[in-house]
Amino acid sequence: MAAFQAIAPAKINLFLHIVGKKQDNYHLLETFFIFAKLYDILEIRTDYKKSMVTFVNDDCEINSRYNTITKAINLLLKHTARHVEISVRVIKNIPVAAGLGGGSSDAGAVIRILGKYWNIENQVLNEVAANVGADVPVSVNCATAFAKGTGDDLHYYKNFTIPKSIVLVNPGKPLSTTRVFQEYNGNFSAPLDFPKADTVDLIELMHSTKNDLQEVAITIIPEIEDILSFLQKQAGCIIMRMSGSGATCFGIFDSEKKAKSAANNVHHHHPNWWVHTTSLIV
Repeated sequence: MAAFQAIAPAKINLFLHIVGKKQDNYHLLETFFIFAKLYDILEIRTDYKKSMVTFVNDDCEINSRYNTITKAINLLLKHTARHVEISVRVIKNIPVAAGLGGGSSDAGAVIRILGKYWNIENQVLNEVAANVGADVPVSVNCATAFAKGTGDDLHYYKNFTIPKSIVLVNPGKPLSTTRVFQEYNGNFSAPLDFPKADTVDLIELMHSTKNDLQEVAITIIPEIEDILSFLQKQAGCIIMRMSGSGATCFGIFDSEKKAKSAANNVHHHHPNWWVHTTSLIV
């Protein structure tokens, strides 16, 4: 039996544009992924007595038989001659259905660890990731990237500038990604002439972009607008936005001290909101 421990960081969409729709009704996106130091922790064991996935610290019920992790494992097993039982224990710290890609990051961690252990080619791993979900390919490497299409066309950036301190706030209500996309009926954004340079200023980029799903998410959970307004008023907040399909919003701050002060203010005035201060992985 082999045992591994992996971390799965929360992803943040600095912007998200919907630029079209495929014939199979999947939306075509342009988005920029960055990762935060908020982690799910996975304990993975192979050749276990039986396959199982268990979740710890999860307020939202996740189907232990059908989820992103089991889907990733089943797809990986098709590319290895091994017939093994896999056990995964997930300590959940990333809120579920919150726009932070917890499920995608968990699946990405499993693909990364087992793919290396079984010597599966990177091209195959990328195909597996794309078949699990749109945010999974970038979550295999957990690296800052611009994504196009359905999330599998990635351009990674090693050199970029952005303040590290960030405050994450969620109203304590899960938001279905499927529902948000189904209710989106806005116009398509024009594709970006995205910089191919090695260095990009991400705050400058954010000022010229948006999250196309933010308005429809607010119609479903109005507290999102309250969160954004509250963050905007906090000292040191450079920019704020909703991540992914929501409902988590983030504020980027010019110092760790101001970020912690803002988080304390959130907790004091809105004790029912989930709030977390962390830093970006840069």
